[in-house]
Amino acid sequence: MIRAVIVFLCSSLLAHAVETPDVRVNQGTEINKKKEIDKSKQKRKTHEKATEKGTGRTYKSEKGLKETERKEFQKALELLNSKGITVEVNIPSLVFSSLLKYYPEIFQKTVNDFYTIPISDGDFVNTTTLEYLNARAKAQVPVKEINTTEVLKYMTALINAALQIKEKIPLYAGEILGQSDFEEISDYVARSINPFLYRRLPFRLSNRCILIGSYERIKCGSCLLDLSQTKAMPELYCGGVPVFTQTSILGYTAKATANVSYSLKDVESHIRGTETYQLISNAVESYVRAMERKGIAVEKSILKKLLIENAIKDSKTLDLALTKMKNEEDPTKIFGLLRGGR
Repeated sequence: MIRAVIVFLCSSLLAHAVETPDVRVNQGTEINKKKEIDKSKQKRKTHEKATEKGTGRTYKSEKGLKETERKEFQKALELLNSKGITVEVNIPSLVFSSLLKYYPEIFQKTVNDFYTIPISDGDFVNTTTLEYLNARAKAQVPVKEINTTEVLKYMTALINAALQIKEKIPLYAGEILGQSDFEEISDYVARSINPFLYRRLPFRLSNRCILIGSYERIKCGSCLLDLSQTKAMPELYCGGVPVFTQTSILGYTAKATANVSYSLKDVESHIRGTETYQLISNAVESYVRAMERKGIAVEKSILKKLLIENAIKDSKTLDLALTKMKNEEDPTKIFGLLRGGR
């Protein structure tokens, strides 16, 4: 009986030992878990700090690259702005030369084309005709020998060309580009002109034409066509305003500085491999095509130069201009923005 009681008590104690957890073991497990969590947190913090430092190094690297690009841009642009031989150019004269190329049947005229009687054949001058016409010029009376159809057609074409060029004059003022750049721009402008776009003109023309001073100065209504042989090109004045002359368009003087030694292409050759140049170049090509679809001519060379200038300054103006170009906004506003960033 006693033995049975002892066995029972030992069995109970053994069962109790299995079912009751060891507090010290449990506490040790919890401590180990906490250490693992702490280690994990520490690793995460260390990784985050390393990432932050790495990002910082990358940012500095990018800034350094941009600084390198900026110096390359600056060096390249100095070739155009301050190196080589420069000359002053008259933009209207350049544009007129391009008009002769693209519209020869309209603009390539001689004095003979404006009279119904021959004045000269190149070698021979009809002095009798000249004396008669000059006498009529002094008297300022109508001259029936004037080919009014040709004169009025020519005046109309010059006025139309001037009206379409006038918005572009401020773009040229004070610019320095290569001589070949200006010739390319003038060609582009001339190709975009319709000599008879506007039927209603801001000046009064009349088929009752007279001569003023000499046979080379024909006046029809308020407009005077000066065909003086001493001038590089025919000039038109209306109401006393120089509508289309060697130096002025509708009263606006258009002169610029041309670099004979370097051009924008020379500048581009130095920076062509940079990421920023590719961005600018692609944006310009895209924008010019978009404007052409709308019938708007954009002076690509000047636009590109202005963007390069603003890139040199690392200016926010560049980003804003590129955004406006992407949104196909008006060229005048974009040119104004870029000039303001100078």
